[in-house]
Amino acid sequence: MKVIYYVFCIIFFCNCSSSDEIFKESTTNIEFLENETILYKQNAVNGNLTSLDIYTVPNSKVVKPIVIWVHGGAWVTGDKANDMQRKAPFFNNLGYVFISINYRLSPFPYEVNNNARIKHPAHIIDIADALQWIYNNIEKYGGDTSNIVLLGHSAGAHLVALAGVNQQLFLDRDINFKNIKGVISLDTQAYNVPYAINNLTQQELYVNAFSDDKTLQKNASPYHQLDNFGNTVPNWLFASRGTTVRKEILNAFVEKLQSKNGISEIVAMDGYSHEDINDLIADTSNTILSRKISVFLEKVFN
Repeated sequence: MKVIYYVFCIIFFCNCSSSDEIFKESTTNIEFLENETILYKQNAVNGNLTSLDIYTVPNSKVVKPIVIWVHGGAWVTGDKANDMQRKAPFFNNLGYVFISINYRLSPFPYEVNNNARIKHPAHIIDIADALQWIYNNIEKYGGDTSNIVLLGHSAGAHLVALAGVNQQLFLDRDINFKNIKGVISLDTQAYNVPYAINNLTQQELYVNAFSDDKTLQKNASPYHQLDNFGNTVPNWLFASRGTTVRKEILNAFVEKLQSKNGISEIVAMDGYSHEDINDLIADTSNTILSRKISVFLEKVFN
């Protein structure tokens, strides 16, 4: 019996070793799809506005965390391709799949009296639909759908913040909200749209994007959306600069986030312009912001 047992053990462990080698070989020979532009949904105006660009990690054999970028431009301009010669390599070199999203834009010159114009909630619906496409397809490109961070500047900062607090967007699209590990929202005044309209000088800009309907304005406000849910994305990074009112709007949102268990860090950026913030995201010479972003990503993805 002992002889039979020993023979069995030898055969078993040899087979296990062989299986492990086969498994190891199969996982290290995965070939992911490479960089690609995707139409994440059809629209009747301009297909580019509902498309996204995927920048994969070269030669990766395992899935990597995902950073999703939403551009700014006052909800009326901008494009997913802007500044990608710096941003995409920066995040790829950190080991992350990087995705840049377009969305439908409100009109410019402003058309505040045109009720048929593109306005809220069109922008955030597009962002949510893009996230759904990513969630369902990005593993083929080497993306890890359990590790996602949203990143935006200006209007994009507003949209990623709105996505980060509105869990219904994810529930409606069968996306696991817990897989959104963090939000990096850089330099926007639109955390509280009604307050911005009442206290800032750019009322027409906000009405053009969000209408003059107070209910829609609150619905478009990350600050007010927090009232609808018991918690939020757990980790947040912000940049603070500009006027006293601009800082008040940010600080009020951060305080409310913390009451919903959101852990927030604010990078003080006094002395820098709105455009500087965007430029500094992937700047490897002036690392006042890029270093904070890389440390934040490393923390929330581990």
